[in-house]
Amino acid sequence: MNSSNLNSLEEDLTVALESMEQLYNRALGLIEATLPHETTQQVSACLARIQPTLSQIEAREQTLAPLRQAWIDSGQRPGPTLKLKLTRQEPLLQQLIGRINSMEKQILEARQELLPKVDSVVKHQQMQRAYQQQAR
Repeated sequence: MNSSNLNSLEEDLTVALESMEQLYNRALGLIEATLPHETTQQVSACLARIQPTLSQIEAREQTLAPLRQAWIDSGQRPGPTLKLKLTRQEPLLQQLIGRINSMEKQILEARQELLPKVDSVVKHQQMQRAYQQQAR
């Protein structure tokens, strides 16, 4: 690959990463706008609100994958602009992943708390039906 193509590849990657950064910031903004997430309902509502943005991130990641791979295959080191973009995105991504993981953990903990209660209600209903059938 010649120098012009490599520069173009890096510019394209930098522009693509800029659009990704905007999506990461939007998702974080949506999460932070609904803080605190004290209840399962608040967490579920927040997750529902950010889902379209997460879907956009996923779609863009898939579109960006060939460009990213081509840049990696070129073997070049990031120039100053790309390096700055990557350096800024790393903590942003870590923060977004951390927030989502925290909400996911909250939902899973709530689910674990509910399982015995749901099991008890189901068993109670089964016993009531059995007693009703025997009473007939």
